[in-house]
Amino acid sequence: MKVFLVEDEVIVREGIKRNIDWGREGYEFIGEASDGELAYPMIQKLKPDIVITDIKMPFMNGLELSKLIKREMPWIQIIVLSGYDEFEYAKQAITIGVTDYITKPVTGNELLVAVNRVKEIIESQKKKEKQILMMQQDMQEIQIIKRQRFFYDLVAGKLSLSEIHELSANLEIKLASSKYSIILYKLYEGEEENHNYSKVANEMKNRLNEDFSHEPSIAVFERENEETVLVVMQQEGGSLHSSIKAYVNRIVSTVTNTTPDANLKYFVAIGKEVQRLSELPKCYEEACKAFAYRYILSKNQVVDSDKLVNYQIMQDSGIDMSTLDVNKMDKSIVMNFLTCGEEEEVEHFIEEYFASLGKSSVTSLLFRQYIAMDMYFCCKSLLEQLGISITILKEFGEGLKESSIIFQSVHETISYMSQIFHLTIQSRNELAKGKYRTLIKEAKDFIHDNYSNEDMSLNMIASHVNVSPSHFSNIFSQDMGETFIEYLTRMRMKRAKELLKCTSMKSSEIGYEIGYKDPHYFSYLFKKTQNCSPKEYREKGTYEGNTKI
Repeated sequence: MKVFLVEDEVIVREGIKRNIDWGREGYEFIGEASDGELAYPMIQKLKPDIVITDIKMPFMNGLELSKLIKREMPWIQIIVLSGYDEFEYAKQAITIGVTDYITKPVTGNELLVAVNRVKEIIESQKKKEKQILMMQQDMQEIQIIKRQRFFYDLVAGKLSLSEIHELSANLEIKLASSKYSIILYKLYEGEEENHNYSKVANEMKNRLNEDFSHEPSIAVFERENEETVLVVMQQEGGSLHSSIKAYVNRIVSTVTNTTPDANLKYFVAIGKEVQRLSELPKCYEEACKAFAYRYILSKNQVVDSDKLVNYQIMQDSGIDMSTLDVNKMDKSIVMNFLTCGEEEEVEHFIEEYFASLGKSSVTSLLFRQYIAMDMYFCCKSLLEQLGISITILKEFGEGLKESSIIFQSVHETISYMSQIFHLTIQSRNELAKGKYRTLIKEAKDFIHDNYSNEDMSLNMIASHVNVSPSHFSNIFSQDMGETFIEYLTRMRMKRAKELLKCTSMKSSEIGYEIGYKDPHYFSYLFKKTQNCSPKEYREKGTYEGNTKI
């Protein structure tokens, strides 16, 4: 802990320096000055924890100096030395925020007692700040999950209006407005969409979302696979259309202004404007439908569902309807969707894929049969590539023999193919869960080896396994049935109970051993999770001396 002295009398200043062995007492004497004017710039540079200052000095007295310190560096604790035992001086010192007021003459022991008292105050404040920080970190993951659950329930239409207002208030999400829309966007590294984590794209997305979170007219939510949903609200006296345009331009300009080496791409979809919260599910559905075009169009596109016209998509797709050639059907589009798409997007994708191939794909039974067969073989091909048995598609393969009956209408065709797509993606996801288990095992091993690290956090473990914190939080909780913080706390408490039962270590030492440097916070968490204090647990347990575990 660093100490700085301000005293104009050389004899007094030297006496204070000599009469206390600062190093032995656990302090670092970092500097001195003869008046406030000289002291202030030195204090700004050296940033001591404690300043000891006389009151009556030339150029700038101790009270004036204290005012400056408390205004610019309020964390510094000040001890005032005064030859005046007057109430007015003490009153001013208290008003300024001085920690202690000592009248001269003062002995080295008396000053050391005062300094130690101030040191205890500083350490107590630091402990409280650390405890608050750790509790905030514990709440981070829980808030991510709660916020994501609220969003999905909101856009699924599962919440009543009163539930929306109650839950949004609890999560500090402002949703009051006269008009709403949704922007759905994703950043990519490279040309193709994939599930691989991109640090560059994720950092860019985080910066954008942090920026958007400060906008009073935006509520930011994150979907799986690094996708972001912006619920945009009309500001009083403003235009929702203008706001959406400005926010989309911000996404586009952020990506286009990055260095070419980053190779970042974007895809943005915009839902239709609605006037009620109860209409947000419809707005979200329209945005998802537009977002499904990312599998058909090239990247760096903004698709507005309100202005979506099939002939524009056909033009972008490079298909000339006047000379329709089935060989121009791009299987890579279907394969890309099957590889990276989500179940909730299946119907949207199939509808838009048919539409992108032109009117003939709708009116011609033969062409519908051809497209359906092509899509079926794409599903079969993906399953074979993944090493999954294709027998799950056998029933549908047999059904294709009756295609003239099954594909009587576009609706029936899309419905039939949707079943095949759902089954394929479900099989892909089941396989992915196995891959995620490898990732989770790696995460659990890292936690096991590093749980004593006080700085262990969701961000740290997500970085170690190379996924985003929100994605890791989601897959970990789904697989483990508990959050990362709950798992970490459970592991630490299990080790704490072992040490309480089998060693003579103090409670504070055990807390330090398992990653809680603040003994008060360790005791608080232990009692919260075990329903008794560490001392009570040890007393009712069977102590086995210094047995090593």
